Amino acid sequence: MWGKDFVKTTKTMSGGKKLVRDFDDVWSFAKSIADQIEIKILNSGTDDELDYSDPPKRYIVIGGARLSRGLTLQGLSVSVFLRDSTEYDTLLQMGRWFGYRRGYEDLTRIYVSIGRAEDFASLARVEQEMREDLSQYAKEPNPPSPRDVMPRIRSHNSLAVTSAMKMGAGQSQNISFAGQLAQTVALPLDEPAWLKDNELVARKWVESLGAPDKATSKKGSFYWTKVEPAKILEFLNDYRFSRYAYDITGSHLSRYIKFQNKNGELLKWDVVIPKGSEDIGPYKWTDNLTAHRVKRALRTRRSIRVLSDKGNMEQWIKALDRDPKDRKRGVLFLQVVDGNELRKDALNRFSEKLTVTDLVGIVIKFPESKSVATAAYVGQPGGGVA
Repeated sequence: MWGKDFVKTTKTMSGGKKLVRDFDDVWSFAKSIADQIEIKILNSGTDDELDYSDPPKRYIVIGGARLSRGLTLQGLSVSVFLRDSTEYDTLLQMGRWFGYRRGYEDLTRIYVSIGRAEDFASLARVEQEMREDLSQYAKEPNPPSPRDVMPRIRSHNSLAVTSAMKMGAGQSQNISFAGQLAQTVALPLDEPAWLKDNELVARKWVESLGAPDKATSKKGSFYWTKVEPAKILEFLNDYRFSRYAYDITGSHLSRYIKFQNKNGELLKWDVVIPKGSEDIGPYKWTDNLTAHRVKRALRTRRSIRVLSDKGNMEQWIKALDRDPKDRKRGVLFLQVVDGNELRKDALNRFSEKLTVTDLVGIVIKFPESKSVATAAYVGQPGGGVA
C-alpha cells in the first residue's frame, strides 16, 4: 500500500517537491508508534473514553452513531466509513472526516464503498448547484431574504432530501435544462461493451448526416447546420448513458427537447465535431472524416471530471456566427476521450486496471428558456430560482 498508494499520492500532490521516503525508513519510526495504539469502542453499550491529555495517545476508535454524527476525533487521519443513509441531511452530517492537516494532507485517507462515494459526489453537485443559484441574488441591489428565495434542491433517484416528517411544505417540482450545458461525465467505464456500442452508434449516426456543411480543417472542426430535432432524438435514443448518470440521461434530454419543440423552441440544430487535441492520436469517424481525440482525467472510477471545452463553444459561435441565446437553436458536440489516457489515469490514481476503450461523449448547449421540464427538484410552492 505504501508503494502503490502513498508514494504516488505524495508525488502527485506535491508536484514531486516533497521527499518520499522508502518504506523501511518509515517503518523504523512507525513501528514504535503502532505498538502504542489503543483500541477504543464508543457506543451506547461501552464506557470507553478518549483521553487527549499528555502524553499523546494513539487510538483506533470503533463506533456507530456517535462517530458518524458529531464526535470530533483529534488528529484523525484515516477513516473506514461503512454507515449508510438514504437521506441528504443525514449523509451530509456524516461527511465530517478531517480538519486541516497542513504538512501531511497527502497522508489522510477515507475508505468508503463505491456506492457511498458516488452518493457523496452527487451531494457535492447538489450543494454546488444550490450555491450557484443563490449567488445570483447576491448580485442584486436589494437581495431577497431566505424566506423570499425558498431555493429548490435537485432530487436523486435513490436518496431523499430529508425524512418525510421533516419535509414540511417541500414538494417535487420540475426544472428545465434552459441555459444549461449538459455533458456526459458519468460514463459506463465499467461496461466496455457499452462503450463499444456507443462508438458504433455515433459513427453510424455521423455517417447518416452526410458531408458537413462547413469544416475549418481537414482533421476536425466539422459543422452540420441543418439537423432536424428528430435526428437528435434518434441519436439520444440509441446512445447508451451510464446507469450512474442521474440527470443527464437520454430520457431526460429527449423529454426536454420534445417539450421545447411544442413551444416552438429547439427546432434547429447544429452538430459539431471539434478538432480535439493535436498531441493525441486521430480518431476516424467515417471514411472521410477524421478528428483528434481529447485527454480527460477521471473524477471517480465511473466518471470523468469534465468533458466540455470553452474553446469549442467559442469556435462554434465564431465559425457559424451563432447567437447562443437563440431559443430556436440547440447545438450538440461529439468528442472522443482517449482510452489509453483513461487507463493510465486509473492505474496512477486508483491502482486499478480499466478495460475502457475510446469513449464517445456528448455535450449539448441549451439556450435560455422560460419553459420548464425534465429535471426533478424539491422546493416549496411559489418559491425557487426563476
